[in-house]
Amino acid sequence: MNDNSGIQKIKMRDSNIELLRIIAMLLVLVVHTNFFSIGAPTHAEALTEPTKSFARFLIQSISIICVNLFIFISGWYGIRPKLSRFLEFIFQIVFFYAILFTIFHFMYPEKWTFKASVKGILLVEDANWFIKSYIFLYLLSPVLNKYVESATKSSFKWLIIAFFCFQFFYGWFYAAVKWFDRGYSTISFVGLYLLASYIKRHSSLLVNMAFWKDVFLWLILTLITTGLAFLTIQYTKYNDNRLYYYNSPFVIAATVFLFLAFNRLHFKNAIVNWIAISCFAAFLLHCNPAFMDEVFKPYVISAYTGYTYPVFLAIALAFVLVVFFVAILSDKVRIAVWRLLCKCFQKKRQESD
Repeated sequence: MNDNSGIQKIKMRDSNIELLRIIAMLLVLVVHTNFFSIGAPTHAEALTEPTKSFARFLIQSISIICVNLFIFISGWYGIRPKLSRFLEFIFQIVFFYAILFTIFHFMYPEKWTFKASVKGILLVEDANWFIKSYIFLYLLSPVLNKYVESATKSSFKWLIIAFFCFQFFYGWFYAAVKWFDRGYSTISFVGLYLLASYIKRHSSLLVNMAFWKDVFLWLILTLITTGLAFLTIQYTKYNDNRLYYYNSPFVIAATVFLFLAFNRLHFKNAIVNWIAISCFAAFLLHCNPAFMDEVFKPYVISAYTGYTYPVFLAIALAFVLVVFFVAILSDKVRIAVWRLLCKCFQKKRQESD
């Protein structure tokens, strides 16, 4: 979540991390144009179109760290819960979902009924797991922050080791514990949040590593995931989805090193920050169930089946950027509405006093 409290605060943010936030959101859109919309390459495709299949696995390997980056950023800086920020976050969700569901209710009244629209706005459907998982992390953050601030380095280290050993064995390798849910869960978010906090406070070796080493290790981990996925589907006919779980050790490690690389870049840029404070709107727009079903996926599938792969990549990139910037500009309207509501509330409060 972001603090939309004026241009002065926008300028004071670390633009290197705000740029990473923007990239992470664009990668979310890429993930949803790749495996989510058109599926992973099959064994037959890996044999008949190896270059195309490898490219698709590489794109997925680069982009799959998207969600983890958001949580790692939250853990690095620490979530500082405030009622005003939480209410603004909820308003942002309701603003986008109410408008989108209303539009699609009138376009497809039989599919997107009033009841379905209300349930969508209230997030009581299976869709949009991220919003609900993040809200729970937000509510847990005071407890997590208290532990981070009071724990000794030794106890903190062993907690991190115990958590990730348990998650990797039961939640990733065997997937025998359902509540990790491939990393699509608050419990996995807690682990990432604490990992970021630990590295920032107690791992000077990682924090002070050279930029090129961070980039090199991120690249190696990305290529390992790509190579394993490609060779597995090509030679065993088995698509090992675990390689693209958010709680994959390769995905988590790649997240860490890409973040650390950006953390070593220090600059301030008001335009980057202006875009970054609204980038979550891109998620709310394209992951809205109605927009996803009626616009996003059909367009991506149509482009994928109707053009050669290089042309599809260009179309998909343009589509991702259009969706992203439409969401950014729409969110600026939402911010203006929110500030107007806040002013009206403050005025009413002053009058009542």
